[in-house]
Amino acid sequence: MKAEKLFKTLVDSIFILQIVGFLTLIVAIPTMYLTSINFENVSVIKWPFLLWILAFIYVFSYVLFIVGVFYLKKLSKELLKEKYFSNYVIQNSIRTGKMFIVSGCLMILVFLIQFVSRLTNYSLRLAYSTEFIFALFIIAIGLFFLIQGKILNKGNQLKQENDLTI
Repeated sequence: MKAEKLFKTLVDSIFILQIVGFLTLIVAIPTMYLTSINFENVSVIKWPFLLWILAFIYVFSYVLFIVGVFYLKKLSKELLKEKYFSNYVIQNSIRTGKMFIVSGCLMILVFLIQFVSRLTNYSLRLAYSTEFIFALFIIAIGLFFLIQGKILNKGNQLKQENDLTI
């Protein structure tokens, strides 16, 4: 039970921090025009259309990640009640997995578009990116939650069959 409480506390903390980060982003977007924020070494006022598309995809990916954490938060609440095989836990596990997978894939899409853009501009630079590794990790975690949801669903079916035979 201690592990479940710690898990719920961590998920709640992550959710709150992500919401604060998102609200900060919402406040920062209008002020980007007033300040000299640069992305890809270009002032925000002079961004080409491609950078706006990349920023939109990245923000959308961030929103999906927050939604995934929200489903994880709902799931952790049920784990405290020790309802491991409930349909609610199974559904939220699968939803969390899907949100994380799509979010991670969108992050990788942004990196691939940036890579191709740099190739076409002959400004390729090789660097180790923790953001790319983070995107792969988010996809792996999403796949884990999908698999976990399927395993819990199978366990729930076996439990129901067992309850019928008694």
